[in-house]
Amino acid sequence: MKKLIYLIAVIFSSLIFGQVKDTIIDGKKTVIYSSIEKEAVFSKGNAEFQRLIAENFRLKKIRANSLITCEIKFIVEKDGTLSNITATGENESFNKEAIRAVTKIKEKWIPATINGQAVRERFKIPLTINFE
Repeated sequence: MKKLIYLIAVIFSSLIFGQVKDTIIDGKKTVIYSSIEKEAVFSKGNAEFQRLIAENFRLKKIRANSLITCEIKFIVEKDGTLSNITATGENESFNKEAIRAVTKIKEKWIPATINGQAVRERFKIPLTINFE
């Protein structure tokens, strides 16, 4: 079990910084940046964010017996909160658990900035677990 959680942390650490560099506009016509001057960062560090996801993740809730993946997406708001948390992947129970694990984290992020002003930023984090 500890090896599996460690695997999750290693995967996150190598991929959390691979963000798409473009500008996205949501339905409210509010600009959400993913190409910014200073990227958003979890207030306690990205390694701690990864640890909290692994800690909150309930593996017993997932129905799988092989390698499964999903991509967690969310927006870091100007005030450091997360919104629009989604997960896409082939295993629905894995997607739901990924969303629940991220939603449980209540600590705020330090928002992204452009010209010293806080801006919204979209994050994508791939998550992979091997149940073999």
